[in-house]
Amino acid sequence: MVSETMNRGCAIYMFYFDLERSFDTIPHERLVAKLKTACNDCRIRNWIINYLSKRKQRVVITGEKLQWLDVYSDVP
Repeated sequence: MVSETMNRGCAIYMFYFDLERSFDTIPHERLVAKLKTACNDCRIRNWIINYLSKRKQRVVITGEKLQWLDVYSDVP
């Protein structure tokens, strides 16, 4: 679909970003607060907030599973 659109001479706007690097050291609560005041596009803001909300992670070593823990920063 992208190549068809380009062949018709239409512009295509897209962006890429590295989520892992973007959220490595920023506490999620702080980022969400800044997004709510700085981001005018509700769709992008809500997408990022939903991505960061209620994240959990755990470690599994040779089949032994540790308990689930909340993730407050970094990308799970």
